[in-house]
Amino acid sequence: MYSNRALKAVIDDTHAVSGKSIRANMVRMERSLRKALSEVWEKSLLPSTEHRPLPDVYYCPITFSLIHEPVIDPEGNTYEKNVILKWIAENGDSPLTRTALSDDDLFPNHAIRDLLDIEKNRDEASIHPSIRKFKEEKPPSTRDDLETGDGGGGETPHFPMNHEELDESERRRRQLQIQRCTLIACFFTAVFVLSVLLYPALVILPLLIFLSLKGCTPQNNRGNNSL
Repeated sequence: MYSNRALKAVIDDTHAVSGKSIRANMVRMERSLRKALSEVWEKSLLPSTEHRPLPDVYYCPITFSLIHEPVIDPEGNTYEKNVILKWIAENGDSPLTRTALSDDDLFPNHAIRDLLDIEKNRDEASIHPSIRKFKEEKPPSTRDDLETGDGGGGETPHFPMNHEELDESERRRRQLQIQRCTLIACFFTAVFVLSVLLYPALVILPLLIFLSLKGCTPQNNRGNNSL
């Protein structure tokens, strides 16, 4: 049986955010920032529901999309079945390590499939937005669909099918992540600056209004009271 790196990553991920250790707190803080980044990117600054980030191992390393039919290779890496079959037909090796790989080396990754099924079966109030979209997507049904472009209707996305394309796709993905991090950093910086600038005004303005009103209040005339 192959070592299931994806399942191990999910277990490690669960342990990492549990407890009250400094590491757990740092992981939770990092994920909160990632969540805030996602909200800003999606132009949803006032979200009504909390959603934890999905584990990275739910995503195919070729398509960078959630996996509909996960299969595992001898090195423990998990892929979208039809996409990795097409990759093997084109290259004959692993997209991650470049070691020789054949169709017969792949087996269903039931553990990741079951975990994704749990996510898909959540109620509407708690289901992750990415999973909701994922449920509506239709993956290519056969390897030939990727070759002919017949994915069961709609536009078939282009996936990298050689190492050069995969490296370029990864480079663009990292560049996009940097842009998103820059965006969220600018957002929080702007909020901080506005808070620093507006806080004194919010404190001083009511005080000035109070003093002005107090100065307008009629005072008792002691000379008149003595008559």
